Amino acid sequence: MEVVERFIDDGPEADICPKCHGIMDEMATETVSKSLMFRPASYYILETKRRGYKCPVCQKNNDRFIRKQESPAVLLPHSVVSPSLLAHVITQKFVYSMPLYRQEQQMIDAGIPIVRKVLSDWCQKVFSNQLENFCELPRQELFKYCHIHADETPVEVIKTHEGRKPKQQYMWVYSTTKWAPHQIRYFKHECGRSSDYPLKFLKGFEGYLHTDGYTGYDKTVRESRGKIIRCECLVHARRLFADILKLAKDKQNSETMLAAKAVTLLDRVFVVEKEAKLSCVDGSGVRDPEKVKALRLEKTKPILDKFFNFCQGIKDARCCLPKSRLSQGVQYVLDRSQELMNFLNDCNCDISNNTAENSIRPFTVGRKNFLFNFTENGADISAGYYTIIQTAIANGLAPYKYLEWLLTESVR
Repeated sequence: MEVVERFIDDGPEADICPKCHGIMDEMATETVSKSLMFRPASYYILETKRRGYKCPVCQKNNDRFIRKQESPAVLLPHSVVSPSLLAHVITQKFVYSMPLYRQEQQMIDAGIPIVRKVLSDWCQKVFSNQLENFCELPRQELFKYCHIHADETPVEVIKTHEGRKPKQQYMWVYSTTKWAPHQIRYFKHECGRSSDYPLKFLKGFEGYLHTDGYTGYDKTVRESRGKIIRCECLVHARRLFADILKLAKDKQNSETMLAAKAVTLLDRVFVVEKEAKLSCVDGSGVRDPEKVKALRLEKTKPILDKFFNFCQGIKDARCCLPKSRLSQGVQYVLDRSQELMNFLNDCNCDISNNTAENSIRPFTVGRKNFLFNFTENGADISAGYYTIIQTAIANGLAPYKYLEWLLTESVR
């Protein structure tokens, strides 16, 4: 970081001895304090000019020759937008969830009267011209791995192809596991939550699919004919019993105590995962998949067997009403017992779908501020920007610097 030095003893009489009024020698320099300062963002105009040259010798011979450098490529012809400015606008919106109308007010306060319609046009046109094809690269990279996490969340679109009536559509996210060497976060806007959407997107994929309990993924697994194995989320299973404890007024009734025991059993599974994170590493600190698999089979599998037997016992004994929360939680677990155990087959499978949920969370935070997308095309472009930005962040890149570099390279 830039360091600015300030000497508190600068002045015309700083080195004058107060006793004899002679000149004192400097003995040492001491750092009294350090402060982290803030300099507000500033805008400036970069005027790109060029000179024209003519050859007087050729001109005398009636051979007129003029030379000019070619104009450098720009993001948008006849526009003042630059890679640095657009990277700032995109970062503010898709990383820090600041809507364009707030950015518009910030720019007006800085003396730059650029309205949100112009900012929106910049984002859309640059994405369509330079970045849309680039978003296909993360998708291709994603399919190189045999473990994919998936999740979806609603998004409201005002103007759809069917008319101007607002409609709830969905933003889907597909991501690699947290142990993949290159992290991918791929966002896809779809018009609904139908099972046909993941079926179409995952066509050709073979491996493990990590999801929550949504039945819309069943068709994808079924039509893969064994090429896709579904791993469901133990965190979702635990949440069903944990919610009973949160809402229970009487902590000592039988239903609450049974839910507490279910939570305790599942918590032991997560303790084993923490143990694997610390102990199943090689000499260089890299995760050892074979050690993880052995530890899971030794400790996790017996716990889950006990948990499923416990749930089956609750159902057989009819310890709760059929429509109670406990009964619904038990039935949820028993219906998905195989999917909840599939992660034991592969050491690179995860016990939860938290990777996908954490990946889609930036979009849900932004949705609280944006409220809706005006058009389906705008939702598609938002998905593209989230893909680029969240993939960059997942790989440890600074989003603004990465976007500025990407936009600069896209016009070369």
